[in-house]
Amino acid sequence: MYLVKEIFYTLQGEGFHAGRPAVFLRFAGCNLWTGKEADRARDAASRAPCAAFCDTDFVGGEKLAADAVVARCVEALEGAKPGWLVATGGEPLLQLDAPLVNALHAARFEVAVETNGTVRTDGLGLDWVCVSPKIFDARWVQRSGDELKVVVPAYDPDQALTLAANGFAQFFVQPEDGPLRDQNTARAADYCATHPQWRLSVQMHKLVGIR
Repeated sequence: MYLVKEIFYTLQGEGFHAGRPAVFLRFAGCNLWTGKEADRARDAASRAPCAAFCDTDFVGGEKLAADAVVARCVEALEGAKPGWLVATGGEPLLQLDAPLVNALHAARFEVAVETNGTVRTDGLGLDWVCVSPKIFDARWVQRSGDELKVVVPAYDPDQALTLAANGFAQFFVQPEDGPLRDQNTARAADYCATHPQWRLSVQMHKLVGIR
């Protein structure tokens, strides 16, 4: 059984595949923050990863078997053909496993994951791995993939590149959302201009008003 927060069809809003139609399979739960607003100020003050800026509701959810997860993903398409699917969270790799990936592949989905990098993807057979690290210590174990995405100013792209430069094909800097979004976007853009290995990622879905 999998604890699933939500499943919906939209356009991917950020990173390398921004603008691509996608089913989002959001798992509940994270290993770096409770996700509860009541804990945000306390956790942010203690410098807990994610607490200060995470904008995703991953608390709660519904328990579903693998076949039910796949059925809900197909249903979300509303008649469109299966294609790109993004497993996200929370931290999706706390739950996403090879049997579910295989079942999604059998339903003709390409399966991507966006992870904080604290759980390895070995043996899952994923089609795309995006790592958005929130910690830069020994807990960051998935230091390879298709895409490395670093949120600024919360985290340091230079440090991420030092730890994982040889493991990724694509590199993105994304401004932290919130009241300082414009300032953070300018900072991220300036960084990309002076570090051409990196590309700017913005949360397009927020700018155009989609999920």
